[in-house]
Amino acid sequence: MNQGMNYHDGEVIGLQISGKDISLTISLESITHILILQNVFVFRADTFLEGNIILDTHIQSVATINRDELIENLGSLYQEGYINEVSIKQCYEGNKVYFELNPSYGCQIVAICDAVIEQEAPTNLN
Repeated sequence: MNQGMNYHDGEVIGLQISGKDISLTISLESITHILILQNVFVFRADTFLEGNIILDTHIQSVATINRDELIENLGSLYQEGYINEVSIKQCYEGNKVYFELNPSYGCQIVAICDAVIEQEAPTNLN
């Protein structure tokens, strides 16, 4: 199940952390979009560069991802011990959402959270 807008060729231009929420700012076709990852349980962002071009995004229930795939996608967080088997099991508790942003260039993001909210950023009407 893949939900949400197609952000292909968009650019990740910002990342903001507020408590347990993380907001991603994406520029696509001269419009700024904000993805709010609510109540983030696990978050990994690799290779944040100037010009983080999006290949695709996936939003789905964590329950649809097998354990080995989840561990592979969490990569260094698991390998370096930042999360462990207890954390992996907790990812499957409740109705958590798996979010993945794959790059054509730059930043890859993987998150486990309660919800992903998509918004168009308000335009500045001076």
